[in-house]
Amino acid sequence: MAKQPIPAVTQGTIELENGQVIELESPKGAKWLAETVIDPETGKEKGRSFRYESMEGRASFTARNQPVKGISYWYASKKVAGEVNKLYIGKPENVTIRRLEEVAEEIAKPHKKVVEKVAEKVAETEPKSVGEDSDSWRQAIEAQMMEMQKVLEELRGKLTA
Repeated sequence: MAKQPIPAVTQGTIELENGQVIELESPKGAKWLAETVIDPETGKEKGRSFRYESMEGRASFTARNQPVKGISYWYASKKVAGEVNKLYIGKPENVTIRRLEEVAEEIAKPHKKVVEKVAEKVAETEPKSVGEDSDSWRQAIEAQMMEMQKVLEELRGKLTA
């Protein structure tokens, strides 16, 4: 089954699935952010979601409403370097363009785990045994630098994925 399109927030407006456009920071926008729906299959509260496109060219992300006992809590998620970053946005009254821009900046950063994995890989590369002459030292250093470049290229690939 194909994914259903979700509303998009761009340039301060929410474009709903039906084509209607409302201002995010307006009474209608606040009402939409706070609403929860009842899943007809389970009878449980179900939150909304939207795609945020940064106004300042920062990362875009998906925002999801997770209702708990009638209170909405918004979270952002984005896959970065093969790992899902998830950040708390706030309650509906805290979901502002300013807050969404802050989240967009923060969510694009890779997890510490990814950076630590690269550091471990680099640390694992041991220099080859070398002879006394300067050519063998130079060759050993060049070989180690090539290994490090491979690791860095692998990380770049993950960051752009």
